[in-house]
Amino acid sequence: EIGVRLVGSEMCIRDRYEDEKTVTKNQIEEILKKIDSDAKENDSMKARNKALIMLFFTSGLRLDELNSIRIRDIDFSNNVLKVVGKGNKERMASFDNYTKDLIIKYLTYFKKYPLVKKAYDDNLFVHKNNKALSRYNIQYIVMKNLKKLTLNTYGPHALRHSFATHLLNNGVGLNAIKSLLGHESLSSTQIYTHVGVSKLKETIKKSHPRGEK
Repeated sequence: EIGVRLVGSEMCIRDRYEDEKTVTKNQIEEILKKIDSDAKENDSMKARNKALIMLFFTSGLRLDELNSIRIRDIDFSNNVLKVVGKGNKERMASFDNYTKDLIIKYLTYFKKYPLVKKAYDDNLFVHKNNKALSRYNIQYIVMKNLKKLTLNTYGPHALRHSFATHLLNNGVGLNAIKSLLGHESLSSTQIYTHVGVSKLKETIKKSHPRGEK
């Protein structure tokens, strides 16, 4: 299958397009349904796992960034949160209304929403006993729920990659994606950027003088 990759400022065709790296909207919905049907987890843990996976998918956070989030870092009014990325640099990340609702539902189970001052310093994602999840715990939750999909990788990075890919495929510029991912340089962002054959055909049709009339 033919694919496209952005290299520098140009689009280059490559022989094999590995769509298996990108989690689709339908696949995410499938994952959330499977979490709901997991008889081994109680409702609070199901809510936590759904919120965790969706926050990765809709914000493009790194594993360490998500792991370090405390409740005080979240602004529910504006759907943004403060994260500390590589090089100890702070940035704001955003999430959608659906993810916000999942986070609020999860926090409600732990009696932390409506927000209470005594919980401000708590890590966002915790165990049943309110102990913070470790990096390993978070990675395990993601991998456990993504492993049934046809992907080349099943960890949090697959969700970060998907976040960037969906933005690119919907016309968001590389510089904006760079900022959202917390990258220092554009070259780091370009490893995420690829568009499918349908997107290539659409671009040619609209832009090339020999495109379809």
